[in-house]
Amino acid sequence: MVDHLARSIAPRVTRIGEDELRSIGYEALVRCSQRYDPELGGSFRTFAHHRVRGAMIDASRRAVPGLRQRTRALRALEATQEMLERVRRGEGGDGADPRRLEQRVAEVAELVAQTTAVVMLVSSQTRDPEAIAGTHPSDLDAALDDAKVRERVQGAIDRYCTESEREVVRGLYEDDLSMSELGERLGVHKSTVSRRHAEALRKLSKGLTEA
Repeated sequence: MVDHLARSIAPRVTRIGEDELRSIGYEALVRCSQRYDPELGGSFRTFAHHRVRGAMIDASRRAVPGLRQRTRALRALEATQEMLERVRRGEGGDGADPRRLEQRVAEVAELVAQTTAVVMLVSSQTRDPEAIAGTHPSDLDAALDDAKVRERVQGAIDRYCTESEREVVRGLYEDDLSMSELGERLGVHKSTVSRRHAEALRKLSKGLTEA
């Protein structure tokens, strides 16, 4: 069961390999064996299957921290667009204001763009492009995709961000510092780091969309 799940999930994720998924699955299987109570009914296989699969999927999502936030933003955008269309068709009720909904659509679209930029920033730091030469053929496409993402993101950083914003991007995404730690390194308050980060994301979300 664990092997089958690892093989089926691995092609759909790029940050975790099949072996790592299998290891995560075996750990989850052990936890299931400790928690399973046959007196509650249902087979152990059914009980474990959903939990093992869930552990693998959760691990793949954690490998790209911005992915879940981006997914929520996309769903919010779709729902808001649907509401706006209903209002324009006269189905929204007397209290609906199309202008407010249009503003909300724009705000959520900006959130989608910025969280997408975060996902790309995180992804661009996960693989050294110089290591591609030694990559296994089965992983070559993913490695090349990573290299392209890295090149695209770095180009946008160089083109659109100021030096102070580039320092923030390097500190948060390359050196894995918290905003407080980066503020101490740069000699500025955490709120300043946050503002520079927000401005960098705003520029990169636009730049990456246009690229």
